[in-house]
Amino acid sequence: MDAHQGSHPFIGQEDSSPCLTGQFCMILLTCMSRENASFRVTKNVILLQIEEAQIAREAEEQMRKEMERFDRERRKEEERLMREQQREDERLLCDRRRESERREKYLQKESIEAEKKRQKEELRREKEAERQKAAVEKATARRIAKESMELMEDEQLELMELAAAELKEDITAEESFETKKCKLADLGIALLADPESNIKLLKEMLQMCNDHNHAIVKLGLLSLLAVFKDIIPGYRIRLPTEKELVMKVSKDVKKMRYYESTLLSAYKVLLDFLVIVERSALTRNGTKNTTNLGLHIPVLKLMVLERVSLYQHAVVRCICTLLDAVPHFNYCESLIEVVVRNISSSDEVIRKLCCDTIKSLFTNEGKHSGEVTGAAVRLIANYVKAHNCQMHPDSIQVLISLSFDEDLHRSEAPDKDKKVKKKNYKKGNRPEESSQPQLNDRKKSRQEMMSTMREEIYFRILKHTMQSIVPRPNGDTGTTHVTEAHPLLGPCLDGLGKFSHLIDLDYIGDLMNYLKKLACSGGKSDSSGKCVTVSERLRCCIIAFKVMRNNLDALTLICRFFCSAIQPHT
Repeated sequence: MDAHQGSHPFIGQEDSSPCLTGQFCMILLTCMSRENASFRVTKNVILLQIEEAQIAREAEEQMRKEMERFDRERRKEEERLMREQQREDERLLCDRRRESERREKYLQKESIEAEKKRQKEELRREKEAERQKAAVEKATARRIAKESMELMEDEQLELMELAAAELKEDITAEESFETKKCKLADLGIALLADPESNIKLLKEMLQMCNDHNHAIVKLGLLSLLAVFKDIIPGYRIRLPTEKELVMKVSKDVKKMRYYESTLLSAYKVLLDFLVIVERSALTRNGTKNTTNLGLHIPVLKLMVLERVSLYQHAVVRCICTLLDAVPHFNYCESLIEVVVRNISSSDEVIRKLCCDTIKSLFTNEGKHSGEVTGAAVRLIANYVKAHNCQMHPDSIQVLISLSFDEDLHRSEAPDKDKKVKKKNYKKGNRPEESSQPQLNDRKKSRQEMMSTMREEIYFRILKHTMQSIVPRPNGDTGTTHVTEAHPLLGPCLDGLGKFSHLIDLDYIGDLMNYLKKLACSGGKSDSSGKCVTVSERLRCCIIAFKVMRNNLDALTLICRFFCSAIQPHT
């Protein structure tokens, strides 16, 4: 029986009872459940480890991003600090450069003053040596005279004393000229260095212009010109009213008011002096009253009687330079009147100065916003009318330098791209209200006035030319001589050709009529035989064709008159 028993640890003998079999199943199920529980625990542990690893990776990724963001911010901060440091270095470098420039100017000024003092000392020593030499010569002459004959002694002494007096007078005049010249230089340097503190020095410079020496007066005017060009502000000075003078203001405002009033009064005195001298030289009448200016009449009498052309040139040059440099400043109307009055001067230098100044005003309207241009054109028109077109051609040639903005005469076109406009409006890009329309209206009105004045000048010249041409002798239908040319007709035709597209349509009919008569005068069909040169007639035809081409839509005139005028000469 023992041999037939099984060796299985759980089953035991083969003939075990059913109770033992049930226990075995229970044990087997218990083992399997334990294995499943351990498997689940292991699985959960593994899942937890995976989740922890995932969380660790996410934390590492977050930390890495934080570190990168921190690095970017740190780099931006370093770049900002570096830029600030560069700007600070540039500012310090600029300050050092300015300081060095100021130091150089100061040292240069000191060296100039030292050089002037040295020259003065050398000049004084030379004059002292000359005086000592003259004294020695005089003593020697007296000693020789005493040794000479008694009858000749008195006469020789008188001659020697007279020569010494003349020498002393020459030395004194030269010394006075050098002293005044150095004083003018010192006053000008002081005013340019600190105008507000040294504004009172303008009165001294004006007083030095009241000298009997023409060289000193000329130097004084040129020095004042340089000073005023530098210290005149970029705006028009308005003096305070009586109510404003009563009001309490700060010290800075009082100082500025005193500076502006003193500058304006000195500038007014200089302009009045220049205008009076210019008129006196122009009319050869030096008896004008100058008591209101604090000047003496004998100075003006001396200037006009001697007719120093260089002095007159200096006065006109000062006026032209001031008008060209500061056309926006006060009393520019007086300067414009003087310049326009001399654009047809017989003196070529004065005429060229004035014409160049007017051209500069026309081409550089940014200095005065065009106001001075309108005044100049109006004065030129009045001047042409007053002198009945008896002027130099250069005075009309200056009108070629005028410029007109054609865009002001065109209405603003509507915006074609309405979608873009609506999109900009939604985004908040709304157009801001400005004063540009008002400025354009004023500019348009001013240019219309100038255009009217310009056309009046040209039509007046054409009309005067037609009235001035004389009839030829009977039977003479040939060409005229060059000496019969009209000097103002050429500049007039040049201006009409340049501004032909701006001519008012109401005047084109009269213009074409004038050009037709001038072009046909002197032809075979003209019984009166008007005296116009061939070149002038051809130019009339060319200008007429140009006007018709530029205004072709508005013209219905026929070209046969001009063609018939050209045919005899082709």
